[in-house]
Amino acid sequence: AGGAMVCLARMYQEGVVVGVPQDLAEAFKLFSMYITASSEDRIVRDPEQLPHVHFTVGVCYTNGKGVEMDDEKACEHFEIAAEMGYVRAMEFCGINSRMYGDWD
Repeated sequence: AGGAMVCLARMYQEGVVVGVPQDLAEAFKLFSMYITASSEDRIVRDPEQLPHVHFTVGVCYTNGKGVEMDDEKACEHFEIAAEMGYVRAMEFCGINSRMYGDWD
């Protein structure tokens, strides 16, 4: 069920699938639900997909796409994704660290 949730979230994010209009707030909601899901929610999270979803949520917070801009929350998600080995997040954290100093 978790993979389907992420797939649907991407459909809402892109708005390119017939019958699924672009809805960034709905996409953000689904991505966030995926991240915070517990075993009680019956959502199986793919450990390989989770870092990418954290990165995507970080981008949403950075750009204010589907959610109010929040650099602090964006950084939290980028750091989680980087700690999970997601290379794009590692690169992003490194770039921002050089430009703006330490994340903390």
